[in-house]
Amino acid sequence: MFPDDPVLAGLREQVKTAQLSEILDRASAAFKSGDWKSAEECADRARQIDPANAVATKMHHQILDARCESALAKSLTACTTNDFVSARLFLAQARDIEPESQHVDEYAAQIRQKEDEHRKEQLAEAPRAIIRRAIEAMGGMDQLGKYKEAYLLKYTGIVPSGQLKDFRFTCEVDFQWPEKLKITTDFEKDGRSAVQVSTIVGDETWTTINGKPAASPVQSMQAQLRRFKSSWVDVLTGNHGSLFLSARENVDGRQAQAMQTTSAAGDRVTLCFDQETGYPVKVAYDARDRHFDYLTDVHTSSADLPAE
Repeated sequence: MFPDDPVLAGLREQVKTAQLSEILDRASAAFKSGDWKSAEECADRARQIDPANAVATKMHHQILDARCESALAKSLTACTTNDFVSARLFLAQARDIEPESQHVDEYAAQIRQKEDEHRKEQLAEAPRAIIRRAIEAMGGMDQLGKYKEAYLLKYTGIVPSGQLKDFRFTCEVDFQWPEKLKITTDFEKDGRSAVQVSTIVGDETWTTINGKPAASPVQSMQAQLRRFKSSWVDVLTGNHGSLFLSARENVDGRQAQAMQTTSAAGDRVTLCFDQETGYPVKVAYDARDRHFDYLTDVHTSSADLPAE
């Protein structure tokens, strides 16, 4: 009997058909049970026997689609728990299974969007957590209201321009709600010194330099009053723009976390919170006219401002 004998060829075809049928049945059973590995092994074996077999080819693609969908579903499930490391790993598995799949691209876009949203939420929550800790460190919201009604701020700096340019100064600001403000400033340079006291009560302002009456900077004092009425306390109580964490700072030898926002007066405000205690230790205002750095040696003030 020769190899090209039609009877033998027919028998071979019957055997191949029977093998294919058995292998594809096993592949189908494994596929239905979720055993992707066994199903794929059977489908690959069937394609080796008959590369042109449409059933084997269709099953191969079905298995790839199912494996890909399973990986994508796991990826989205990981996203729901904000486990984006696992989400990206499952997405990579899906990409390996079907490298050119537009469906995988769509899932990848969804995961990127969810990760971006989560990152934004974290960035927004971190400053809020710092503020909650600061409020707790200051005695709670009820106690915080007293700081808004009356408080004392101390700060230092160098005069940037004008007749006192390059003079170092130490300033103490005593504010009492709603319209009382007293600013006492000590200037010093090269052995020369002066003390300026400016007070505003309602619409009235007065100033002394070394105890002698002097011209009062009315517009500047009114601007200062508006600034302190929309104070750093407002930032803690929610009257502010968006909050952003910035670099850590060293404030009087203490490590502090800095945070930026915008006050109701339109100033850019930077607050620094002691990393150990959570207490606010510094506030800086970048106003339209100048920059102010205040060390928040803050306490409530019970005495009325003196009438000079």
